[in-house]
Amino acid sequence: MEWSPAGGQILYSMAIHAPMSVRPFDVGASTTLKVADVRSHHVERVAGTPRSPAAFGTWSPDGTRIAFMTGHEWTDNAFGFDPAEIWTMDPDGSNRQEVLAIDARAFGLTWSPSGDLTFSQLDGHAFNTYIVDTATHQTRLIAPGFLPAWVNDHTLILHR
Repeated sequence: MEWSPAGGQILYSMAIHAPMSVRPFDVGASTTLKVADVRSHHVERVAGTPRSPAAFGTWSPDGTRIAFMTGHEWTDNAFGFDPAEIWTMDPDGSNRQEVLAIDARAFGLTWSPSGDLTFSQLDGHAFNTYIVDTATHQTRLIAPGFLPAWVNDHTLILHR
């Protein structure tokens, strides 16, 4: 769950029932992203369906875009996608643009204060955190660790 920068909306992820597939270990659930307006209490699904999950929604620093991940959900009761895709969209779910396709396990998406996106990816047997420029789509490794959380413009906290 994440408040919009202006404080008038809440972005959250919700598990929904999905059709069972033939994949072993599939629990038959998916995730969607919803935006709730605090004043009107109106809730709108902005991404995700039973066949196309969406999670890790995060507001851009100026509140004009939402980034999220989609892809093939992990089947080992862990949370994330493999392979994964990062997309951005307007807060109403329109104007979607793919930012990055990731051919690995990924999760933990968040905007940096400068407007780039950070995420965690499994590299071999360890998770690392990367940053992707939303304009150029260039990606670079930041540091070992996962679940990035920005404290301010220059400080990033990672789990190790």
